[in-house]
This record gives sequence, C-alpha cells and structure tokens, in this order.
Amino acid sequence: KSVDMIWLRAQGYDVVGVEISPRAVADFFREQQLTPTCLDIDGLTLWQVDSLQIWCADFFALEAGQLGHVDATYDRAALIAMPPDMRPTYVRHLLDITCMAPQMLITLDYPQIQMAGPPFAVDGTEVARLYGEHYAGAAEPHVSVDVLPSHARFAARGLTSLYENVYLLQVLKK
Repeated sequence: KSVDMIWLRAQGYDVVGVEISPRAVADFFREQQLTPTCLDIDGLTLWQVDSLQIWCADFFALEAGQLGHVDATYDRAALIAMPPDMRPTYVRHLLDITCMAPQMLITLDYPQIQMAGPPFAVDGTEVARLYGEHYAGAAEPHVSVDVLPSHARFAARGLTSLYENVYLLQVLKK
C-alpha cells in the first residue's frame, strides 16, 4: 500500500506494482480514492487506473510479457521481506521479468540477531552477492542513513542500530 507509487505516478511515470493480498490492493485504491478496473489475465488479476497498475498476484507467477517494457525497478520492501533462502530466487525472477532494468533498491541493515524479521536485515555483502554479477552499484550503498531515531518501534524491539541503505543498480556493460 506504498504511497511511493502515487508519488511516482504524479511525476508522470507509468507505475506497476505487485501485491498478493486482494484486501491490500482494494484498501490501497480506496485510500487513494481511485476506482480501478479489474481484468483477469491468465489467471492473475490486474487492477488499473490510467497509468497505475497493480497486479494482485504471487510475484513469482508474473511473466515479462505481462509487464511489458520496464524502464526501472523500485524495490523498497520486497527484498527485505524475503528470508535469506528465498532471495536468490526472487532476484533471478525480478531480473527475468524486468529484462534486467536498472534498479533503486532500498534495504534495512541491523544486527539480525537482535530482531527476527521481517523485515530482515540485508547487508552490503548480501546485495553484492545477489546483484553484483549483473549490476554496478551493488558493492556499496549510494546513501546510508541511520533511521533508528525515527523508528521507535524497532528500538522497542531491541535494535541498537538500523540503517536504511539505498543502492542505485545500473546494468554492467559487457
């Protein structure tokens, strides 16, 4: 239900999201006071209003042909929602369905031992392991901000540090 999609749409971008929960999709459109059309496409449901589309589907069921051309990917909460064993599969599928579009990846990094996820900690070593073969910019974050002071709920769960890291991933030239 990220309002980032609304902001990107307001900047003139065509925006496509993926959410598995029909309730979350319905709530998003209701909260944004938008009335979507719903289409059943190959067993998946596409909710859309103008240049905003949300696939109500399992991310892993999506195919590149359903998305069309992708100029860039914005991942704010998907990778950090995945347990470590699912991340390689997620990244491979994301690369496949977006034809390796450039990405803005936002992760959280904290001492994982202090709090069970999700969100899970994803450090720079993990980003480099998952994306480094295909993307420049995976070695270290473009921006890293200590966000614990503004996230009291995480401090209350026992975290002593919480960094939000932004990676700008550009396809490697071969």
